[in-house]
Amino acid sequence: MALVSEFLGQLTLSYGGEEEPKFPTVVPVRDFDPDRDAARIETAIKTKGVDEQTIIDILTRRSAEQRREIAFEYERIAKKDLSVALKGALSGALEALLLGLMKTTAQYDASELKASMKGLGTDEETLIELVCSRNNGELAEIKKAYRDPLYLVSAVFKKELEKDISGDTSGNFAKLLLALVQTKRDEPSNVVDYQKIDDDARALYEAGVKRKGTDVGCWISIMSERSIPHLQKGTDEFTVRVKSSGPVGPAAGPGRSCWVTVVTVLPPACQCFERYKSYSPYDMKESIRKEVKGELEKSFLTLVECFENRQLYFANKLYEAMKSKGAKEKVVTRILVSRCEVDLMRIRTEFKRQHKKSLYQTIAEHTKGDYQKALLSLCGGDD
Repeated sequence: MALVSEFLGQLTLSYGGEEEPKFPTVVPVRDFDPDRDAARIETAIKTKGVDEQTIIDILTRRSAEQRREIAFEYERIAKKDLSVALKGALSGALEALLLGLMKTTAQYDASELKASMKGLGTDEETLIELVCSRNNGELAEIKKAYRDPLYLVSAVFKKELEKDISGDTSGNFAKLLLALVQTKRDEPSNVVDYQKIDDDARALYEAGVKRKGTDVGCWISIMSERSIPHLQKGTDEFTVRVKSSGPVGPAAGPGRSCWVTVVTVLPPACQCFERYKSYSPYDMKESIRKEVKGELEKSFLTLVECFENRQLYFANKLYEAMKSKGAKEKVVTRILVSRCEVDLMRIRTEFKRQHKKSLYQTIAEHTKGDYQKALLSLCGGDD
């Protein structure tokens, strides 16, 4: 019993604090030669009818940093900006995709946000996706790209993202988006604060389902400021490591301490949304659907879905965009361009698991021509 107590006193949770790993489908190519790539693109653009395949093969299989080097060399060789040359040589969905690849991920997201709030009307779907699915680090980079003309070389906005959101949205929808772009969300911690989890779960219930009307401000505060491990739906188990105070095995050496034992335990509901169900007859997503409507409902649901499994959220968005005969090209392009160097490999995995068909096969069925070739190249293979 004393040994068990000693072990339990030294438990360390295995999550929290680490940088989120990346699962890209587009990675830096080996034996990279920007001079050669730039020359090949220049020849492809000058070819009668334009050699789209060569341009696709190069730009969809180089990292953002490598594409930047190609653009530098292209301007040196052709005395022309590569993005301007591509815009003159291409058209339609292929043009939008390849021009998107000429930006960094943050630059691309910033340009998509700007486009969603440009002119009359607002593209709320794009606005919700980009703001509600990005983490603190991604949002900070997007804000920097949005306002800094030296950072965002391909589009000079010279405005604050918050100011544009305030001008194009209103009410609680605007308050939620603004709270998110302020990036006040707590970073993950190795310490589980059970009291705070319980307090937040009860506060979410009392601000919504329990009362007549909804205290949206309370929901916004909790969902925009708490860390994702604090909020997200709990898993069935987690792993802890236990430190031994004595030698273990021939490699340990006499009297040397080391981490030796892995213990898998079933915890109580150790995330806020799991704890919430002990107060409410509905889970968090059901409560959102009952309490709020319109763009605010969509925003809260996007947040919860991304807290639970961000890659599954993107997989479902892609499925919805391609479930009819055609495809919502703008949505498909935005997700593949913005996630190909981040987590598209995991999105592919979630797509196959959830929809019983690979993302590659689905793209092949619902798109066509050079645009299809570019998408399949970014997808990176079949599953």
